[in-house]
Amino acid sequence: MIWTMRRLYRISWWACCFWIVSALASVAWAQAAYTITGTVTDARTGEGVPFANVALVGRTTGASTDEKGKFTITTKSLTDSLAVSSMGYESKRFALDRKKNNQEISIRLAPSGLALQTVVVHAGENPAFRVIRQVINNRSKNDRSRISAYEYDSYNKTDIAISHLSDKARKNPLVRRVTDAMNRFDTLTDEHGNRLLPVMQTEAVSRFYYRETPASRREDIIKTRIHGLSIGDDEFLSQLIGGNFLSHNFYKNFLAILGKDFASPIGDNWRGSYEFYLADTTLVGDRTCYEIHFDPKRQQDLVFTGKMWIDTTTYALCQIDAHVGPEAALNFVRELTIEQELEPVTDSTGASAGWLPTAVRFTAELTGVGKKSLSLRARIVTHSSNYVVNRPHPLPFYAQTIAVRDSVREDGDAYWNKVHHTLAGTDSLSRDDRRTSQLIDSIRQIPIVRTAER
Repeated sequence: MIWTMRRLYRISWWACCFWIVSALASVAWAQAAYTITGTVTDARTGEGVPFANVALVGRTTGASTDEKGKFTITTKSLTDSLAVSSMGYESKRFALDRKKNNQEISIRLAPSGLALQTVVVHAGENPAFRVIRQVINNRSKNDRSRISAYEYDSYNKTDIAISHLSDKARKNPLVRRVTDAMNRFDTLTDEHGNRLLPVMQTEAVSRFYYRETPASRREDIIKTRIHGLSIGDDEFLSQLIGGNFLSHNFYKNFLAILGKDFASPIGDNWRGSYEFYLADTTLVGDRTCYEIHFDPKRQQDLVFTGKMWIDTTTYALCQIDAHVGPEAALNFVRELTIEQELEPVTDSTGASAGWLPTAVRFTAELTGVGKKSLSLRARIVTHSSNYVVNRPHPLPFYAQTIAVRDSVREDGDAYWNKVHHTLAGTDSLSRDDRRTSQLIDSIRQIPIVRTAER
């Protein structure tokens, strides 16, 4: 993790130097949002289904229906479908039109005979505790540490954006000239509504290899693509933008982040470190899960805040959103968020081998870079597929930790369009991604920036 953050910081440092020389500034923008409204009804009676879970597939964004079955979801990033679930009904998915900012959907759920396992709650005990205990009891079956080796295809995307400039920088005459030019362009904001100025977007495709004993890893970087930053050394840059983010294993008691050990909400000290709240059962992909919220028991402890979703049949961690705030006092990092989506994998015999992340999103707010109080938002998304497990390579194979193909920068749009529809999934097809690329291209056409790049 320390190497990962150093790599993030080095990328950010290059972006800072390039764009400060180009005299860029943050600009006031406004971003359109998507709104989805609808009603969930019982297909048999026509009555509204209260407290049904409605969520964007692949995201934690969602809502619960009111007593009449009505719901409203507002989001800045739309996926291709909507998942709807409620106890006593069959779960359903509905396609969404990404070209529409406002959509209204009528959803009819058929009654189901599915019954969840009985949860016995003892008097005075938090009902979430029983679920967490089952997670701990089933850890040996679900934890990926039991896998002797694994390898997979990886798509990695990194976005770097300026989120803050000091008042001193804003008063610079050259900065004002760039600001005036940028006022004509469209906008991006982060999840909190903060305005962003994208300065770099990279993509990488690689094959990653890991061996548990002794701990060894290797990454073969196959293709890379960069918008906004041109260093001139393809191999060096490819090593910077490669890498994977599966090292955060929440089944371990502690997660190492920048030299500090953060207690896991499903580690052995779960009850001493966290407060838990069992919210509901909801659909994650095709799995019915317990949704559990967790908060620090003591704010000064090195812990996370967030939500996790536990499979109701295997008690495996299906998804987690974990946030670290400024109170953690991480160097150069004001806050960070780790999001993981996990799926079960099988070995060559078809036997269950544990759960591995298929999607990881890592967001960090980097601050205090240089004397001008420049803040950057770095967001990294990794999608993993085509897993092969329990087939370790000989140890010499892992001696070269990063290998870069000679043709790493040769393919054009046709190759990346195929990657976006196979390896990358919805994370690379969002309107924000396309807008980021367009903004960077527009910024590079500003005369003062074009001159600085020569």
